Amino acid sequence: MWSKQGRHRRRRRQIISGTAAALAAATGLVLALTVPGTASAAVLGAAYTRTQAWETGYSADYTVTNTTGSARGFTLEFDLPAGARLTSLWNAQYQVGGQHVTVTPATWQPELAPGAAVDVGFVVSTTGTVADPTGCRIDGGPCAPGGDPAGPTSAPSATTAVPPATPPATAPASPPVTETATAPPATSQPATAPPATASPGAGSNRFAPYIDTSLYPPFDLVSAARATGVRTYTLAFVLAGGGGCTPRWGGVSELNQDGVPGQIGQLRALGGDVRVSFGGANGTELASACASPAALATAYGQVISAYGLSRVDFDIEGAALSDAAAVDRRDQAIAELQRDATAQGRPLDVSFTLPVLPSGLTQPGVALLENARERGVAVGSVNVMAMDFGDGVAPNPDGQMGSYAIDAATATQAQVKGVFGLSDTDAWSRLAVTPMIGVNDTSTEVFRQADARQLAAFATGHGLAWLSMWSLTRDQPCPGGPAGFAQPTCSSLDQQPLEFTRIFAAG
Repeated sequence: MWSKQGRHRRRRRQIISGTAAALAAATGLVLALTVPGTASAAVLGAAYTRTQAWETGYSADYTVTNTTGSARGFTLEFDLPAGARLTSLWNAQYQVGGQHVTVTPATWQPELAPGAAVDVGFVVSTTGTVADPTGCRIDGGPCAPGGDPAGPTSAPSATTAVPPATPPATAPASPPVTETATAPPATSQPATAPPATASPGAGSNRFAPYIDTSLYPPFDLVSAARATGVRTYTLAFVLAGGGGCTPRWGGVSELNQDGVPGQIGQLRALGGDVRVSFGGANGTELASACASPAALATAYGQVISAYGLSRVDFDIEGAALSDAAAVDRRDQAIAELQRDATAQGRPLDVSFTLPVLPSGLTQPGVALLENARERGVAVGSVNVMAMDFGDGVAPNPDGQMGSYAIDAATATQAQVKGVFGLSDTDAWSRLAVTPMIGVNDTSTEVFRQADARQLAAFATGHGLAWLSMWSLTRDQPCPGGPAGFAQPTCSSLDQQPLEFTRIFAAG
């Protein structure tokens, strides 16, 4: 999402093969258990399950179980069919060489206790027939009783290392051992809006569009709420400003500014509320500017206190997504803020907004969620930015942006389910989706009204946590009519004012 300070979210391209199209309901189960074959053979179990499938990919698990009497690590190997590519993996580390995948334990769980098991989940994207892995080996032995029908494959001499499913190589793969952040001191800054005393009605918080607070004149939040019935909004973005670890709107404006934040009290008088988003594509996120978890918790806490917040969002993308040290500082700070809020009887709901492809979150996104889990963050929802995919992974997008958003949500649901150990229903209920309405920065990608209806119906049918859009400010026709490029204050489409808002709000 972009503001007046710069272009939209991301210009990166992930080198991931495969495209996304209509969702196909397909699951399969293959079970493989190792047995002792020689005196040195491993006595470990490896059970394979395909958890979800769609036209050009699938998600799956290998459940590795230690049936021995002592703690031990493992090496799991398997081969992907021709035309398939591993796009993400969680709960373990891995390397890919050609079609051969080698999996070893995560750094935070280097050994399995006797009788313990770990679910190694992953997403595969394919340009050909959707097919399961073959050649399963564990600790060098066959995964299937009586031998390995596929036969082992030798890894290519040139093996490409893939970032582990913990924060990437810019810092240690596992979260560094540090002291738990201390609670932020109480801030003396007066609140600019009364705290939320009650959540909006059940239906009204299922859609929470973004508002770009950096634009002038400020968006009339209260009038939009009265006109559409929407009562929950996401205000973007709070960044580091003042030359250091100081929260500022857009990295520039003080927290006590009027503008859109100055309307929060009036919105709450109507029964509404806001979620404030930290981060975004431009500027410096506070976790990159604050030197310690304690200082970062203080900075976040100033914003929470100023507006009496019960909901916050962390929009992490670009270089910030791969900054392992900042990721870990942020998670320690958030966990401390949540503990403090719970102790005060005002739980703090936290969402992470992350870039996505039709094949799901990229590996750094999965690693971010794993680190949050390890640091004790209660993640209320994972919001994916279904936008600016790029031609390589979303070809011929006109008329398919709704389908691509659904593919992205479906793949991410499997990742969220695996990382947090949730049921299917609970994983859907932790998922949110944010498209960029109208013409995207990748101008061939145009999210139209029909795409919005398709996504809204999917969200209702699958019980998603909420939907959003970038942005409410853009939900209107442009003064000069439709255009072939993205604009910050209109959609570049032929549309009625607030048309997308009404579509998403109606579900």
